[in-house]
Amino acid sequence: MRTNLSQLGKAYYQRKRNEGKRPIAATICLARRRTNVLYALIRDNRTWQPDSPPITQSAA
Repeated sequence: MRTNLSQLGKAYYQRKRNEGKRPIAATICLARRRTNVLYALIRDNRTWQPDSPPITQSAA
């Protein structure tokens, strides 16, 4: 599981580098993305479930 997560992080970092971001800026983007996930987990009172599908808003 850890390997898969680090591969996703590396892919995100490389995508940001390919967009022209400098190494430190790409690292900050990755950190912000992970922080946003953590905040959403706390906000929604959920635990980390790496294999679960994302929650989508249904139009009611």
